[in-house]
Amino acid sequence: MPTELKINSLDLFITEKCNLKCTYCFHKQEDSEMGIEQGRKILSALYEKYPDKMFINFFGGEPLLYPKTVIALMEYAKTLWQQLTFGISTNGTIFDEELFQYFLDNKMKMQVSCDGDVATQNEMRGEAELVHSNIKKILKYFPKLCVRLTYTPENVANLYDNVLFLHKLGVKKVMHQAVIEGGWGDDQILEYHNQYKLLYHYKRYHRDLEIEFIDKNIRICNGDQYVAPNFCEAGKTLIAILPNGDVYPCHRAASNKIFKLGNILDGKKIIRGVFLNINKHSLNCSKNCPAHLTCHSCIMVHHIVNNNIQEPIMQYCKLMMAEFQGAESIKHIDKEDKQNHLLNSMAKVLVDISTRLEKIENDKHSTSNSDDNSIDNDISNST
Repeated sequence: MPTELKINSLDLFITEKCNLKCTYCFHKQEDSEMGIEQGRKILSALYEKYPDKMFINFFGGEPLLYPKTVIALMEYAKTLWQQLTFGISTNGTIFDEELFQYFLDNKMKMQVSCDGDVATQNEMRGEAELVHSNIKKILKYFPKLCVRLTYTPENVANLYDNVLFLHKLGVKKVMHQAVIEGGWGDDQILEYHNQYKLLYHYKRYHRDLEIEFIDKNIRICNGDQYVAPNFCEAGKTLIAILPNGDVYPCHRAASNKIFKLGNILDGKKIIRGVFLNINKHSLNCSKNCPAHLTCHSCIMVHHIVNNNIQEPIMQYCKLMMAEFQGAESIKHIDKEDKQNHLLNSMAKVLVDISTRLEKIENDKHSTSNSDDNSIDNDISNST
């Protein structure tokens, strides 16, 4: 991995504070806030190092606790990078029409975290009714809103029901992500396998719904999507920056001081070291595991659990294998469904063309008869 690899993606922590207390949250809630001037200094320092292009994802904590800061930093960033895009990760508890119109005008990529129905959301995160209501409002501005659903070994049996609940709210894209460090026993992994099959069966008859780690994995197994060699982009093309300017490989690493890469404001080089050399071929298991093609584990959690970035969590590996095997087993069905859908679409087009041609002929015939009648009337009147 070349050391000159440039950063082009940023998780910018507007705050480490949050108005929810998610049971599985990995980030300590510090009483921190990125002031507007501090944020401008951080962005300026980042631009000096990486001026070509940037994706800025506003993160937290809950970044919308400080909407004026988010807007001010978006406006400032637009004076720096010519190639610039924005995103935000929010818990869905905050909605303001003017704010979300501004986000829409600036082509913000929006992700809301919600774990499903009232019971699940309240148990894991809280404020279910408020979040569900706000999701409906946000969908009016962002119809393709992505909702991140986090599931655990304890509630994996409700995954199907929770995805369906979100779909019925109007959500068209769900990213379901397991708590990697959870206690994934064999029974829970088998349950996930069952839930996976139920979800795919539902998707077959609801083509407007995209489920990230089903659709993407099937595309990879079908050879329709390129498999990136990197395990993740943390520390390669992506970094996270806390309100004090401390730099980490990603938002997940920012909860652990051992991953600190430097401080963007001290003028020194950001040391990315080992992260530049980690890819899907460098992990201890990946060469012998077919699931590495679709695996979305986390090297930061590897270290937290195994004290080794390169050492995967074996029980989570089994969960990833269940996903891979699921995608492998249904890829031919998915391919046939797409072919049938294409044929049906073509048939509808042909029927539509035929109907229109028939209407044109009928109109011509009707016009011809009308002209003949008009001529007959003219002859009769002249006589």
